[in-house]
Amino acid sequence: MLPAPRAHIQRGQQASEKITAELKPGFHVNSNAPNDEYLIPLRLTWAKTPLEAGSITWPKPELQHYAFSQKPVSVFSGTFDIVTQFKAPENANPGMAFMTGKLRYQACNDKECLPPKTLDIQFTVDIQ
Repeated sequence: MLPAPRAHIQRGQQASEKITAELKPGFHVNSNAPNDEYLIPLRLTWAKTPLEAGSITWPKPELQHYAFSQKPVSVFSGTFDIVTQFKAPENANPGMAFMTGKLRYQACNDKECLPPKTLDIQFTVDIQ
């Protein structure tokens, strides 16, 4: 995970924030909408404060064929961005704060999957 830059947002306004994921060569993670229910999806969740998280824009997944599945598997690989829309409430406290979240994933290659992990993520936000 590459660190996000400091965000600046006005109370009552919206802004988008990007996090960049970088996977080791040969590995992939299931997309946020895998084709089989038993596959562990990529999930991004955010704390409820100091900003309100809105829609999340995921990259376009790749459809790959693997021996364990008869249908293509929807995955992300390489380096990709996940963008979240945030809103600063009108009554938000002005000043510096941290927005925290969790990214849950399972990294796999064409032979095996590693145990699922959850990464803590955060970025600094300057609420004005």
